[in-house]
Amino acid sequence: MKEIEYFLLFVVTSTISATIMMFFGIILLKKRNKYRFQTILGVLFVFMSFLFLNNVVMLLFIDYGNKQYVNILLLLLDYLSIGGFLMFLHEIINPDRLKLKYLFVYLSPFLTFTLLYIISRNELFYRMEQIFTILCCSFMYVKFEISISRQMKRLRNNYSSIENLDIKWVAFVLRVLLVWIVIWIPESFSQGRNFNTYISSKGSLAASSFYNLSVVLLAYYLFTKTYKQEVAEVNEQEVDEVFDEENRIGIHGLDIDYIIREKGYYLNNGITLTVLARELGMNRSYLSAYINKNHNSNFCDYINNMRLEKAEEILKTDNSNINLEDVAIRSGFNSYSTFRRAFVKKHSVSPSVFRKEQE
Repeated sequence: MKEIEYFLLFVVTSTISATIMMFFGIILLKKRNKYRFQTILGVLFVFMSFLFLNNVVMLLFIDYGNKQYVNILLLLLDYLSIGGFLMFLHEIINPDRLKLKYLFVYLSPFLTFTLLYIISRNELFYRMEQIFTILCCSFMYVKFEISISRQMKRLRNNYSSIENLDIKWVAFVLRVLLVWIVIWIPESFSQGRNFNTYISSKGSLAASSFYNLSVVLLAYYLFTKTYKQEVAEVNEQEVDEVFDEENRIGIHGLDIDYIIREKGYYLNNGITLTVLARELGMNRSYLSAYINKNHNSNFCDYINNMRLEKAEEILKTDNSNINLEDVAIRSGFNSYSTFRRAFVKKHSVSPSVFRKEQE
């Protein structure tokens, strides 16, 4: 390609990225009954859309002498979006734990560096922000990974169906972002050092074009996951109830298992530890301790194992007159995909293969 073609490629990919980001942002902001983390991501997408458009405007319309200053200013705003992502990640891992005004602490360092640069025009503040970003993101990566692990443990100990509560995907996003930042910061250093040289390089324009498209792919993944993400009720995890010892039933492990199967509590796809404990007449701590001690399992796996036993029974006794989606629903799973994953994990074959083996 000629230099002009690389230049046009960068302009086109920037425009496409801006349009798609704006589209995702508007959908999240217009979503009814949205959670706060969905609003934060929606605002962030809209902000990033303007950043992509500003890159195009700067290349096409800003005069040569001011390009360097404006470019560093836009790079500082790019770094501000990192603060927005940290804000989003904190909120989706720990929803509504902090007031919104306290969440803005993630933005404050990036805003400070930006304002200092605007006032002084000293590129030292840009270099300081790069160092700060590396240190901050490294620390927050470790913190968020630990928080995700703890949150997933709480979910599995309290909910039987966690498909829309699962936040393991956030850990994947964290790792991608960390790799991205490690690659992007040296690139932004080169771009900030001499923008006029940067935009005349075919390799730099090609790398920036690739970056634009990769941002869209990650944005799409974030959008699809965030849009359907649900939040666990805090009181299901935090609140316990106290029952008199004489009102407890099923003190022996065998009795508890028998009652859950006999009453069909596990067939309720929304059953939680708190609800089941209430039905059994005991507090949730006692039930949780029983499951852990007698079955070496968390609540989610304990209930889903009963559901799998029910599914196996159906597939063995009525393997020709019922489709697999109905098997999943009749067994207590809230979707076939969840049922299939659990079934394959236990049997190493799909439900359809298992059924054929029973014929």
